[in-house]
This record gives sequence, C-alpha cells and structure tokens, in this order.
Amino acid sequence: MRLRTSFTAAVTSRCFTSQQYSRAGPSALQFGKQYKIATRQTWSIRSFQSQLAATQQAPTVSPATYSPPQKGLLSRLPKSWVPYAELIRLDKPTGTYYLFFPCLFSSLMAAPIATPMASPYELLATTGLFFSGALIMRGAGCAINDLWDRNLDPHVERTRFRPIARKALTPQKAVIFTGFQLLGGLGILLQFPMECLWYGIPSLLFVSSYPLAKRVTHYPQFVLGLTFSWGAIMGFPALGVDLLSQPVALATAAALYSSCVAWTVLYDMIYAHMDIKDDVAAGIKSIALRHEHNTKAVLSGLAVTQVSLLALAGLTAGAGPIFFIGSCGSAILTLGTMIWRVRLKDVRNCWWWFKHGCWITGGGISLGMAGDYLDRDYHPPFFSFVCSLVIQSSRGIARSVSKGRVVPGPWSFLSSPSALQARLLSSETKAAIDKAVASAPVVLFMKGTPETPQCGFSRASIQILGLQGVDPQKFTAFNVLEDPELRQGIKEYSDWPTIPQLYVEREFVGGCDILMSMHQNGELAKLLEEKHVLVPTDE
Repeated sequence: MRLRTSFTAAVTSRCFTSQQYSRAGPSALQFGKQYKIATRQTWSIRSFQSQLAATQQAPTVSPATYSPPQKGLLSRLPKSWVPYAELIRLDKPTGTYYLFFPCLFSSLMAAPIATPMASPYELLATTGLFFSGALIMRGAGCAINDLWDRNLDPHVERTRFRPIARKALTPQKAVIFTGFQLLGGLGILLQFPMECLWYGIPSLLFVSSYPLAKRVTHYPQFVLGLTFSWGAIMGFPALGVDLLSQPVALATAAALYSSCVAWTVLYDMIYAHMDIKDDVAAGIKSIALRHEHNTKAVLSGLAVTQVSLLALAGLTAGAGPIFFIGSCGSAILTLGTMIWRVRLKDVRNCWWWFKHGCWITGGGISLGMAGDYLDRDYHPPFFSFVCSLVIQSSRGIARSVSKGRVVPGPWSFLSSPSALQARLLSSETKAAIDKAVASAPVVLFMKGTPETPQCGFSRASIQILGLQGVDPQKFTAFNVLEDPELRQGIKEYSDWPTIPQLYVEREFVGGCDILMSMHQNGELAKLLEEKHVLVPTDE
C-alpha cells in the first residue's frame, strides 16, 4: 500500500489538474483513479484506530426510524399529544400497577386497626385515590428519569425512541409538563387527611434521586425500592392511623415497607437484565450487572426477605391465618415459580415475568389481605345472606332428590347454632369460658389488650367503656389472640360471629356495633348503672 501510494504521488500533478485531465491519456487516467483509491484507503487506515476508540466510548445501536403508534390507546390520540403520552408511559401501565400495590397493601393492613374499623366503602374510596395518584406520580417519575437520561437513552436499543431522546420533546417542555403532573399529584394528596401531606413529601426526594443513583452505584434498584414502596406507609395515615402515637402500627408499616422494597429490587433486577448489554456500553450501573453470574441466588435471597418481612407485618398487626396462608403462601409460591422459570438471557421472557409477575404476586398478596380484613371483625350482612342462600339451596336440592322427603343438605349444620356449637365447642373450652365470664362484673373478650388493642373494633369498645365510666376494679379483658381455641370458642359460646364481645354480670351484651348503638341511644349507660359497675360519684 505504501509503495503504490508513493508511486502514484510521484506522477506529475498536471495529469490530474482540472484543465489537463482529459489530455493526460488513458494511462494517466488509470493512475488517477488508482491514486484516489489509494488515498481513500490510506485515510481509512490512519483513522481506523480513532474511529474504533470513538465507537467504544459512544455506543451505537442498529439504524432504524421511529414510526408513530398504529394501534392501541396512543394511536387514537392527537399527534401532538403522543410524545407526552409516551413520556409518561401511558401505553405501558405495568409501572403504575407496581407503584399502586404497596398503597393497596398498606390500606388493607391499616383498615382493621383503624378506629373505628374502616368500612369497605371507605377502603374502596381510599384505594381509588391511591390509584389515581399512582398513575400521575409514575408518569412524573418517568419524565424525571428521561430528563436525567436524555444523553444516554439514544444509545440503548429499548430507549432510543423515547420522546426526549429522539428530540420529539425539548427538555424545557418536559420540565413544564412534569411540573403540571406534580401539581396534579399534590391535588390528589390533598384529598387525604392532612397528615398524609407530611408523610408524602419525602418521597419526592427519592423520585428525583433514582436516575442519579444509576450513575454512582451498582444498586440503584434499592433507591427505586425506597421510591416505589412509599405507598406502603401512606395507607395508614390515609385511614386515620397515627403511626407516631401507635407503636404497633408503626412496626407494621415499617415491616411492610421493607418487604415492598425487597420486592421492588427483585422484580427490577429481572427488568434490568433486558438492557444488560446496552448498559455495559453506555456506562449505566445496575444490580443485574454487579451480580450477573449469581442473579438467581440474589433473587432467592430477596424473595425470602420479602416474605419474612411480610409475615412480620402481619404478625405485628394481629393478622389471622387467612393472611399467612393467602398473602405469605401465595408470595412464596409465585416468587419461587418466577425465579425458577425466568430465563435471564431472554429479553422477551424477562419482560413477560416482569409484566405478569406484578399481578401474580401482588394480586395474591392483596387477596390474602382482603380476606383477612373481612375476617377480622367485619361480617357484613351480605355474607350471611349468601350463607342462607346456600343453606336453602342445599335443602331444596335434597327435597327434590328425596321426592318430598326432607333430607339434610351438606351445609345443614350451619342452620342450627346449637348443632354447630355442640360440634365445635368442647366441654373444656366451655368451662374455661364460663370461668372467664364470671371473673369480673364486666368482661371484654378482645383482640389485644386495653393498652394496645389490635383491631379497630376492640379499640372502639375500650373507648366506649371508658366514656361510660366503667370502674376499672370491676373490669377485666381477655386477649383472644393469645389463644386460638378461645378465639373460636367464644364465638360459639355466645353464638356471635365477631370479636370483641362484652359480658356484664355474666350476660352477653353484644359486639362493637351493638355497643356503639347502645352508647348512642343511652341504653348502655342505663344498663351499666343498673348493674352498679360504674365509678362511684361523690355525693
């Protein structure tokens, strides 16, 4: 190559001038072409090393052009709206669901320990507001992330067509749009009790710091976990549970929040494997890169941590077996299956588990919590109505089969309280309850203790008795959570399905709903005065 270049350069220059080029003859013309080729090749050799270095510093992706959405929600929007909808990932709601589930978890755990216990309608309204807030704040978080990453996204295959990366939106417009989103989130937050405002503001710090964490640490997923899991705290003040004055509620919220942080790190570690090659080239740090060769071991540790902390939250909140079987059991099953079956080298498979794992794991935990909420001292008439329909249907089927002769149906024992009591209540348990009922003039069977009630109805009952002025010397309480046999036995003993239960002079008065009604109409004060169980007043 050097010889040819030197030889060509030695040819008289007039053979290649614009005026004499045609007179140079065929041989000169041929030499001219060879000179151009040689110099082009020489330039390529000289610049190869610098081009290679530039390629290593600024990764490129395969050339492609952006095509507007042709189907789905975004295809129906005006073209000028599409970049803003893409900025907040309106067509990819999975992130919104992940942000919403911790809010749902905390609401379902706070409802039974609220005073009074939150009704299903109040719970539904609260979760509806949380979902609206999750939709808005997730969009704001995506916009903040894209503003931080606007110089990195063009070099990553999956993110190169984001609105700011492809310059469909200027950073200034994105900042203004994000400001309006934050104002919308503030408007949602103001619909909750004022305490929620002070609990919600610190989350903005985590929202803005996550994109920075990707540049300085291999564990930005933990910062994302602190951000996305903040809703695990918000449900408690939203339903009137003061975390600062109730140590039990604070411990429950802390355990639940930590559990959600572990869950966030787990699913985002799987998500990060989709970009692992591009992240290496772009210099983006992630836990997936740091633990690329032992990812499943880390995922298993995170799953154990998540379920353990979830169980601790249920234990401190006084949850029942439905929670531990439904929420904790489903989490063990779904997380174990996901970790076992996910193919971390397969981008599509990682996305499938990230997308559907949200509902598989989060949905199972939510159903367990909802079942525990309904079981913990709230038995609406609807369930009694359904139960009676089942009983009547079973009897009708039995009659039709026997052609008029009544045959007990499979659920017929439910229609006879005495039969159910004989079936479930042992003589030893009955004797123990008899002794407990006779231990004081006023006896309350409750969840927790008078100092630390473990459910809203128990707390409300203690408050009612305090307002009535019951003499502490004539009052005693039994914590049914310490003895599962007592918890079930007292329900069969009184033929009343809920806890707490009040007895006055060995006579059953009722549960919390009856106490509230009697307190409001004055019947409870009259009864307690007649039984001489109030604090004596000075004459």
